[in-house]
Amino acid sequence: MKTNFSAPINKKFQKARFIVEKLEKFGFESYIVGGAVRDMLLNQEPEDFDITTSAFPEDVEKIFTHTIPVGRTFGVMMVVVDKHPFEVATFRSDGKYIDGRRPEEVIFSTVKQDVKRRDFTVNSLLLNPETFEIKDFVGGRRDLQNKIIRAIGKAEKRFNEDKLRIIRALRFAARLGFEIEPETMAAVEKMHKSIITVSKERLRDEITRIITHENSYRGLMLLKSTGILKLLFPELARLEKVEQSKKYHPEGDVLSHTFLLFKKAAQPLSPVLAWAALLHDVGKYSTAKIRKGNHTFYRHEIEGANIAVKIMKKYCLAGTIIKEVESLIKDHLKLIHVKEMKDSTFKKLVNKNNHEKQPSRSYFHNLLTLFKLDSLASNGDLDNYVYACERLQNLKPGEENPPPLLNGHDLIKMGFKPGPKFGSVLNKIRNMQLNGALTKPQMAKEAAWKLMQNKDDHE
Repeated sequence: MKTNFSAPINKKFQKARFIVEKLEKFGFESYIVGGAVRDMLLNQEPEDFDITTSAFPEDVEKIFTHTIPVGRTFGVMMVVVDKHPFEVATFRSDGKYIDGRRPEEVIFSTVKQDVKRRDFTVNSLLLNPETFEIKDFVGGRRDLQNKIIRAIGKAEKRFNEDKLRIIRALRFAARLGFEIEPETMAAVEKMHKSIITVSKERLRDEITRIITHENSYRGLMLLKSTGILKLLFPELARLEKVEQSKKYHPEGDVLSHTFLLFKKAAQPLSPVLAWAALLHDVGKYSTAKIRKGNHTFYRHEIEGANIAVKIMKKYCLAGTIIKEVESLIKDHLKLIHVKEMKDSTFKKLVNKNNHEKQPSRSYFHNLLTLFKLDSLASNGDLDNYVYACERLQNLKPGEENPPPLLNGHDLIKMGFKPGPKFGSVLNKIRNMQLNGALTKPQMAKEAAWKLMQNKDDHE
């Protein structure tokens, strides 16, 4: 079936077409397959293009100059064209699955048999990139038109082959706005506990894809309704029972509030922001107390940061992401007091996590976004958020981190011996500088002299 695509034909598509055409030139049946075809039919721009072919790995190596044998045993090669990698896989049938992920053996076969081993019908369409003809052996076009996620063949068999497909069904349903076909959904609900056998790294990747997408709210609701959320994040699931003050949180319990952040986002989030949003209130369960008739959660941001770090380490997130998410959770309440905040405190917050060689306000922008979503998902009051944005706008570039007026070498030149008091005095001088009280090195020296002479100053 020939199809007219209104989706943009980008450079990656052109490179994928080059690979297919070259394989065809050497006599090998070849197609673009999977998510790229699905997305193009939905008028969306694909991120990646996978290719399936009758060519064996050794054939692919002979035809292309730059190849990487990423999975030769399973017939998978990486072909690099102009620095862009493309997965090229030989038509195959899979043998018995021994670990809930990989087949014990593969048998190179026909394109029709290859399609039938894949996960969902909408991911199993084949495209000839030269003629734009679509091959559909499993009813993927029909399900795409009817907005249905359906496992190919028996859903339980597909899920037993790779348990991660259970979560992938939910992710595709959320991302595409589709419904899950009843038999497939029944298999999800029946087999959801087996998800714990999947490696933490693979789970991390699927979770991140769910929470960073613009339809993340529905993805989270599906994880909750199927019982998978409780398996993956028991620390989050228990927040459903944690009530909050209706004055500040009319949306209800802490889990409802957390999910609502993603609904209010209504746009893709970076992995850092998504994980911070997901875990920002995870400390409320253990800090919840009723004081004078009010729900309180004193220091939940500190407790939550500690819990979040353990969760992120369990799922093997990158250290840089863990560090920034931890910091965002600790800081996520600070802008509530932005109107009373001293210039020095505000500037230090703006400058937090900056690199001197590449100064940036990216951390503070992330904090602003998290604060905005947190506010929208509670009482909706954005007054402090707007004030923080205006205050940031009034800061000239680099004003949050001007060159210090005084350092330790200056104190030594003034005749003082290095000691514990140096740090305290320099910090006070820095704060006075950021607050605008000190504007010249001589003024800083005079202030430091007085502070160093003060014997009662033990800070």
